[in-house]
Amino acid sequence: MKKVKILHFFGDIYIKNKVKCTCCLVIMLLITGFSIVLPKILQYIIDGATNNQEFHKLLLLSGGYIGVSLVNVFLIIQKEILVVNIKKSTLIRFKVLLLNKISQLSGKELTKYRTGELFNLVENDTELLEACGIDIIFDTLSNVFTAAMSVSILIYMQWDMLIIVLILQMAIIWSQLEFTHILTVKTKKIRQGQGNIYNVIQEFLANAMLVITNKAKNCFFSKLVKCERKFLKECAKLDIIYVAFNELGVLFSAIITVFMYTYGGYKIIHNKMTIGELIAFVQYTGLFLNPCISVLKSNTSVQKLKVSIGRIYEFLEQPVYIKQNNKGIGIEKPIKNIRFNKVTFSYGEKNILEEVDFELNCGNVYAFVGKTGCGKSTLINLLFRWWDVRNGEVLVNDINIKEYNLLSLRKNFSIATQNAYILDDTVERNITLGKTNNLKLYKDICEKTGVTEIIKKMKKGDQTIVGENGNILSGGQKQRIILARTLLQSKSVIILDEVTSALDNITQNSIVKNVKSLYKDKIVVIITHRLDTIRDVDTIFVMDKGRICEKGNHDQLMGQKGYYFSLVSDKKVVSSKL
Repeated sequence: MKKVKILHFFGDIYIKNKVKCTCCLVIMLLITGFSIVLPKILQYIIDGATNNQEFHKLLLLSGGYIGVSLVNVFLIIQKEILVVNIKKSTLIRFKVLLLNKISQLSGKELTKYRTGELFNLVENDTELLEACGIDIIFDTLSNVFTAAMSVSILIYMQWDMLIIVLILQMAIIWSQLEFTHILTVKTKKIRQGQGNIYNVIQEFLANAMLVITNKAKNCFFSKLVKCERKFLKECAKLDIIYVAFNELGVLFSAIITVFMYTYGGYKIIHNKMTIGELIAFVQYTGLFLNPCISVLKSNTSVQKLKVSIGRIYEFLEQPVYIKQNNKGIGIEKPIKNIRFNKVTFSYGEKNILEEVDFELNCGNVYAFVGKTGCGKSTLINLLFRWWDVRNGEVLVNDINIKEYNLLSLRKNFSIATQNAYILDDTVERNITLGKTNNLKLYKDICEKTGVTEIIKKMKKGDQTIVGENGNILSGGQKQRIILARTLLQSKSVIILDEVTSALDNITQNSIVKNVKSLYKDKIVVIITHRLDTIRDVDTIFVMDKGRICEKGNHDQLMGQKGYYFSLVSDKKVVSSKL
């Protein structure tokens, strides 16, 4: 399986970079050819000098040697430029592929992965593709071709010396194969260790202020130190093994070199070999042995690469729980109607929703209320198709939601939550998301959501950078910006999930009243625990234990003196005590 994946990886690189790969291959063959010629020229120079040849001939050979060397250097530089371009484009493409895959995952699939694990995949594994991906294939081809050419010349020159050299080389091959096996096992453990460390660091950095406030810093640090120690222990083991096998290879190489000069000296003494031939033989032996050693050593990189390629392709090829369905129906007209028909759903074994029935129509404002855990936010997850229903169906414009193209469906929803993401950018870009919008509408929405008040207090106005996750903003200011962003998108369905929870009652009621004019011809859904903000909505759905137990407007529900009445009464009692 891993061999298939690594071949798939290299084949993929070639398909995407055919011209550059072909040029690299041609240049590589030229470099190899010139490298094979150089020792022979050097042999002619040395033997010519010892045989008292004319100086101008030696000078001509020396000029040829320098000329070939210069051309070789130029070709090597050109090859490296092409390889770097291929590596960078490959790195970017795989990062985009992975991020795009992550964006396609359903809520069920996303919850399986920890942030550090995904970060390790996108950053470290792709970096390894760049570091030793395409290099391996070109270097291996070059080494194989160079070794084949060199060994044929060595056989012609001194076959008896070559046989002894090959016998000694077997020891190096054995050590490298043994090291390859050990490396594969250790690399997997190291990759897992890196993922665990990134998880802890990511969790700390994302919640640094809360961690310090709750005095949980020592807990995080002890967990990080434990992961780091385990990781460093595995790395140290691998480093020791690497040094041991590397030094063993150096020792055998030294033995081979000493043998060649000793046996070559013996042959020179008995006129069976010239000095130039010995020098050329040593160089050709290097051109044969070094590529062989490089190919064996590349096993180290290959094994690391196999692990990374395996992880990347395993992630990219995993089935998606909720299909994008690119051939599905596109929503070209605004959504006029949404209906939940006997919907039952659970994240695990216990049902969160039980045969939920309701209908939403264009031009109306709806509210879903109930105690925490009753299933209010789950309705939004199903509507946005983070998850699919277990039983029943969700209909949009009287068509099952699964029949639609997922991207087309989601484009019609504008959702604001209390924990929505704030960009480390300007106030303006946080609202517009970098898209060109109607300036008049932008200013009008900022005014009605109270963002204008925030902007006026900033020196640079709406061009003020709000910091990572909006760290210069209060909770209420963040929610105003999120609300403005949602309304500016002007989608046919607007969902506000606890989006004003950080605002005081007076500010909240003022904003809700101001933005009501923007709800015209849209389906608006409000999810809240602050019941005083939904008195004027058209229909209130009251939820309890995953079911809709009551529905109606505020006055109707209060008149029934049922569950909604008790919720309102409980809120009033709590408020009076406060």
